[in-house]
Amino acid sequence: MTDQPPHVDASALRAALRPYLSRESGEWLPIEKRFEEYFSDRYTGAAFETFGASRFDPCAITGDDLVAVTMLSIEIRRTTRSGIKCSAAVELDRAAGQVGDLLQLIPIDQPLHTLTAEEFERWLGPGSPSDRLYSVLDGAGVPRVARHKLMARKRPHLFPVRDTVVERALGMAKSELWWRPWWEALAGDRSLVDELAAIRHRARAEHLSIVRTADIAVWGAEMMPRPGTQG
Repeated sequence: MTDQPPHVDASALRAALRPYLSRESGEWLPIEKRFEEYFSDRYTGAAFETFGASRFDPCAITGDDLVAVTMLSIEIRRTTRSGIKCSAAVELDRAAGQVGDLLQLIPIDQPLHTLTAEEFERWLGPGSPSDRLYSVLDGAGVPRVARHKLMARKRPHLFPVRDTVVERALGMAKSELWWRPWWEALAGDRSLVDELAAIRHRARAEHLSIVRTADIAVWGAEMMPRPGTQG
């Protein structure tokens, strides 16, 4: 991954995230309502993890994965600035062997917050399979946000979804290092992980990863109509 700095401090990320998880805040739609709304028919992102589940291949980027990222507002068009160009999809297909080899080296179901420092560096640090996969997607012409969403689709427990709304909300818009501060923030605060797990449980969305639960909590607060407003 290029351009290592700037780096968001884990404590700053925790401080920015916690207000979005509170059940008391009246600034946003209540958190339980956010998840209820998200998993209604109004938001296609609810199917991001589950679309094509019976065909899911953990070691390949497939057509189902490209469809899934469109559910998170990533266009696939011949010409696009923030989406995946058709030419990039062709390049991904050409790089299928390299992508598959790298995905085989990245754990499938291990949550990000459970990684030790050694495991993080081995699987997600500089020069790791994850870092190299990110570079392959970059080289294929996949834009930054779309790269992160594709990686989150393939390893939802390890890679947080990246979204410009969440970037701005958490003060991470300029951070190239996206999954490291998330790991530091979650691995260093068990109470934060427990809080996210409780939110996930109350939402009856146990299929979600901890990092995806946080993503929905923040995105929903910023994008869903607030109490007393029309949306």
